[in-house]
Amino acid sequence: MTTSATHAITGAFGYSGKYIAKRLLEDGHHVVTLTQSPDRPHPFGDRVTAMPLCFDDPKRLTQQLDGVDVLYITY
Repeated sequence: MTTSATHAITGAFGYSGKYIAKRLLEDGHHVVTLTQSPDRPHPFGDRVTAMPLCFDDPKRLTQQLDGVDVLYITY
């Protein structure tokens, strides 16, 4: 039995991030995104959890990444 990992992507709704997110979802992983535009229209529906990107708040950023197995930075 395989287990899915949690993957976080900065900008999963943007140009390169959306391709990473699509592939990870196809492989059955849980995907979250840290984004400047959490309400931006995207093709993933409720399959991607969007959180506001907060580089200026290290404590909050640490909390958002708690439990994340892999981080993709597309900035």
